Amino acid sequence: MQDYKQVVETRYNHTADAHPYTNPYSIYNPIGYQADKALRKEIHSFMMWLKKNGVDIPTTSFLDIGCGGGYFTQIVSTYKNTTTDIVGIDYSQARIALAQTLNPAIQYTVGDLTALPPLLKKFDVISTFDVFMHLKEKKDIQKALNEIKKTLAHNGYFLWYDANATSHYISNKHDQSKGFSKKEMIELCAAAGFISVYQRSMFTFWFFKIHSLYLHKHLPAWLVAIIETMLPGPAGNYLLVFKQK
Repeated sequence: MQDYKQVVETRYNHTADAHPYTNPYSIYNPIGYQADKALRKEIHSFMMWLKKNGVDIPTTSFLDIGCGGGYFTQIVSTYKNTTTDIVGIDYSQARIALAQTLNPAIQYTVGDLTALPPLLKKFDVISTFDVFMHLKEKKDIQKALNEIKKTLAHNGYFLWYDANATSHYISNKHDQSKGFSKKEMIELCAAAGFISVYQRSMFTFWFFKIHSLYLHKHLPAWLVAIIETMLPGPAGNYLLVFKQK
């Protein structure tokens, strides 16, 4: 698997201004639209879970690591009804520039997941969406988790969203990213001093080769839903939430 810094330079630092008509993950296109729809639903479920567990979301601080163009931070601001106490960090300067353009009232900064920049406070919720999949070495994953633990408030929550895979460590050297099994995610977090408190799965991953999300490029949404029902399989993506032990 390629080094994450190389991936950022060759992939993300040159696509921040890609035209949304040609970007398969933009909401103009079937894959992006369905991914956005599913993820927003799961984010809502997570927010309602926080509320149910006594968290006052409007006064809760959020840090999104690997924030990209500010997707999650913008959603958070609608639940908080304010941009206060929302921070986004990304290794790509181009993505941070895009996030600042789209959400100028939210605080964004360039930073490395494995060595976070100095922050003035600890955060109640720290999130990572499709970020750890880019870390090649286990030592870097553990560094990142330890950085998150140091930055998380005592009773805070760490949200880890990533693609499912048989194993993160079995990958082609040309791969730009590789997901994790749920077991790997839980074991890595346990080694860093976290326990799992909330688990959600999304999409379907047949034979660890066919991800149901990408069927939307060729098939209507209603047909994909029927196929997922008729051919159940492991999750395509996981959204896991952890607390400190």
